[in-house]
Amino acid sequence: MSVENRAERLVSRNEIAQLAGVQRPAVSNWERRHADFPRPHPSSGTDYFRLAQLLTWLESRPIRASELTSGEVTGTTYADRVRRNLDDAATRRSSAIMKPEHSRLGSSVDRLLGPLAERVCGSAPMTDYLNLVHSLVLLHAHAPDRWEQQLRAAAAVSSAEDATALLRKIGTLADDELRRFGVLPGMSQSTARLRPQRSEDLVSVVRLSGGLNGNDIRSLLERYETHAGLRGSESFTPGSVTRLMAQAITMGSSAGQRVYDPYARGGELLTAAVEALDDHYGGASGASVCGESPDQTMLRIMGMNLALHGIPGEVKASTTAPWEDGSRTPRKANLILSNPPFNASASIRQGMNEDAWHFGAPPPGNDNFAWLQHILASLEVDGRAAVVMPNNAAASANQRERVIRQRLVDEGAVECVIGLPARMFATTTIPVSVWLLKYPTGSCDHVLFIDARQRGEKMGKQHVLSDLDQDEIAGALRSWRGQGGKYLGTTGFSVSVNGNEISARNYSLSPTDYVTRRVRPASPAGMSFAALTGAREREAKLSALARKADGEARRLDASIEREAQSSGWVTMPLSALCEIQSGPSPRRLSDKRISADGVVPVVAPKHLCERRIVAKEHRKVSLEVAEDLHRFKLAAGDIVSVRTGSTGPSALVEEPQAGWLMGTNLLRLHDFVTEKVDPLYLLSYLSLPDVVEWIQKRSKEATAIPSLSADTFGQLSVELPPLPEQQRIGAVLKGFDEQIAAYRAAVQAKVDLRAMAAAHLMVGGNRAE
Repeated sequence: MSVENRAERLVSRNEIAQLAGVQRPAVSNWERRHADFPRPHPSSGTDYFRLAQLLTWLESRPIRASELTSGEVTGTTYADRVRRNLDDAATRRSSAIMKPEHSRLGSSVDRLLGPLAERVCGSAPMTDYLNLVHSLVLLHAHAPDRWEQQLRAAAAVSSAEDATALLRKIGTLADDELRRFGVLPGMSQSTARLRPQRSEDLVSVVRLSGGLNGNDIRSLLERYETHAGLRGSESFTPGSVTRLMAQAITMGSSAGQRVYDPYARGGELLTAAVEALDDHYGGASGASVCGESPDQTMLRIMGMNLALHGIPGEVKASTTAPWEDGSRTPRKANLILSNPPFNASASIRQGMNEDAWHFGAPPPGNDNFAWLQHILASLEVDGRAAVVMPNNAAASANQRERVIRQRLVDEGAVECVIGLPARMFATTTIPVSVWLLKYPTGSCDHVLFIDARQRGEKMGKQHVLSDLDQDEIAGALRSWRGQGGKYLGTTGFSVSVNGNEISARNYSLSPTDYVTRRVRPASPAGMSFAALTGAREREAKLSALARKADGEARRLDASIEREAQSSGWVTMPLSALCEIQSGPSPRRLSDKRISADGVVPVVAPKHLCERRIVAKEHRKVSLEVAEDLHRFKLAAGDIVSVRTGSTGPSALVEEPQAGWLMGTNLLRLHDFVTEKVDPLYLLSYLSLPDVVEWIQKRSKEATAIPSLSADTFGQLSVELPPLPEQQRIGAVLKGFDEQIAAYRAAVQAKVDLRAMAAAHLMVGGNRAE
């Protein structure tokens, strides 16, 4: 079937990202920033887009040179890529999920960093292997002829000496490219330490590295961070924080911006800022960048990161803290993004003239406010900065820091403070915020405080802000700026505070001191009132659905009153009624396979509530992982039960959860023998107290931790009336379940409405002018 014949197909935002080979936030950016982006068609809580309209729009979107993949040439559009991926997908089985180019690349990253890495490393550290991969990606991007030469040379390797010579050659060629970016060499010594066991492995590494592009560098940086055991001062800024900062600082920026990071780590903030600007200007923002770092290893990583993204920039070594060089004139930039070391004392400020600090001399032993003042001194008059700061800097009792905060506020240098969830970083548990600064105007009007501590979801040991979280934070900032910094925010999330109130709070810049204390609408016509109106509409809608459920329940009243027929009942083991499948092993679905950019949710025991899968936060995996675990995909009509721990609860898989993965601790009932059992009846039977008790007792017999095997579950005796009777009973009890769910949603909406109404009514004398 041709692409044209399928053009009327409907696709979701996730599918658009997959087909176009971009990250999911890029689709949201396209939609938000371009008025001519196709309009969505909502259905069952999800928005869908006409593929024909999408292809027409993508025809005008050329792919940046740094993001072109194998077989793509300059001028290739995203529409071309979508068509190619649709053609590729047409050759696969009809039930397979279509995988775009970047998904295939993702599998290359997994293969590169799996057993192949161990075989090539030998006794060398994993960081040397990652340097080899980085070097090959760099060569493929900027010296493809040399990369092809190394691929041919790898196939000709016949001894350990040949392998060492080739590895050194690859590192030397990469060093040549790095010198073009002003980065000191060092790759050849690193790559020469590797000891591959077989020439075929070396060929695989060279070939797979050539299939990667700038989108994959983030994954490689994360692996480098893990294997190198980087300290907090060396680690990289998490991806969701990076995107949030770039989105906040580039909002409304013009072309030709000078972007600067005085402590650039791996260059992730610089690349994110340029990509955000390029999204505004169709890949031609004309931005120039400069990154500084005191660490030569990090400088090399930064240089490769910029090179792989096709971003020309200055990569500069800083041998001292930037404020210590008295002869140095601060570099001026329009946009500054930075994640300086937290609570560090890298500088020696004895003997420095305290008058040199415009906002006040920082206390000895802590450079937090030294970094802030250096960044402000580097801003152009129209400039803005986004800086990651530890939370203790916002409300510390240190007198010097309080004085600096006071002057920052009084002179209008602080625009917004965003409180982030705990454990955002892999290498430190220090809680942080993002401070948005601007060139001082000399007076303070209002400061926006956003409390996002409860946003995000846990991925392994870290918290990650979702696309929706990032969009909500950016939306609050955009609305606030659009109203001149006067609106007072939304309930429990953001609030605009004037200088007098900040002074009354001892110049605390912690969002928790303002957002959680009170929520106030600016006026009955302000944003809070609009939110209140929306809450009223939602409550009314859900109450109407609850009343509709009442009507359905009353329709079944007669059926409830009629007792079940007494004849025709049989007892059968559960194993004779359906297939019983255990979830994937912990090894196959480990934390390492959970992805911050994942799109396929994984159902866990906590999601099973009152015979339904509830919409709580989910861990997610990539499409590649989901395809690898396709045997564990759920289908509408399946029943899932808890296998380990708090055994007993069961739930029905409904259409919205079709295609999700079952978690490790679940059992799946599917392929029902429909002439013997009705699934709705079976679901209700499994929820009977006596049956739940049987499950829990049997699960405690074998191990210290309650666990129910598929074989044991299959021994459960199920009492079955004739099939028509099962269907009647199942329908009646499903009606109750729908009624319960509708009332729970309506009650929660009423609780939310009550809280917003109280916030709206009880403003009293605190109403802002």
